[in-house]
Amino acid sequence: MNSARSVAGGFGFAALLAACAGAGAPATGGGPTSLSVSPSSVSFGSTSYVPPAQTITVTESGGSALITAKVSGPQYVNVSPASAPGPSATFTVRAVAGAGAGTAQGVTFSTGSATAAVPVSVGFCLPPIPLMEQSYPIAGATVPADASAFIYAVPNGEDPSFYGFTLRLIAADGSAADGSQLGPPPSPLPSPMATPFFANPSYLAASPPPMQTGTSYQAELYAANLRCLPPVFLTPFNT
Repeated sequence: MNSARSVAGGFGFAALLAACAGAGAPATGGGPTSLSVSPSSVSFGSTSYVPPAQTITVTESGGSALITAKVSGPQYVNVSPASAPGPSATFTVRAVAGAGAGTAQGVTFSTGSATAAVPVSVGFCLPPIPLMEQSYPIAGATVPADASAFIYAVPNGEDPSFYGFTLRLIAADGSAADGSQLGPPPSPLPSPMATPFFANPSYLAASPPPMQTGTSYQAELYAANLRCLPPVFLTPFNT
């Protein structure tokens, strides 16, 4: 009996020593997270009217955390998806509009504990821009969040539809979403509308993406077929 108790006590002491040793040992999981990106930068030249989309692979070292992506310069660049599970995820980056020299934009990837920034360069070209003006919403106006159409004035008889202009809304937090391409206007037209600086206008309309109440936005038109074209408008408004 004494021998049995001695053996049991020995096992208990050994277990205690192991537990103490384990308490001071580094953890094998949950360590600091780091992100690596490939490629480390993205460039869209101005030699093509429709620069192809490019991909970025993001790998995180800490396990399988959710990787989020946020664009700086959403009027020029779009990234999708907005988030993806780790430890490795692929994101697609495309040019929305030409930025011109000296305009900084990029994509920042984050897991909450680590970030990695990828600079993005977008070229610039200047095809003929049709004469257009945003009539609704008026710059600085407050409109209902369920507004169904944004209105653009063009000189009577002009048809810029071949450009494939698409409405894009950029929220105050930098998030962006696309609406529809320009098409026929609703009847009746919404009110109030800005009076264009040219006489005898015709009107085109685009449907916005879903909007949130109490938010500041900027509206732009970009030419889906001419992505090195700079944004035609960047009109601020509120809901």
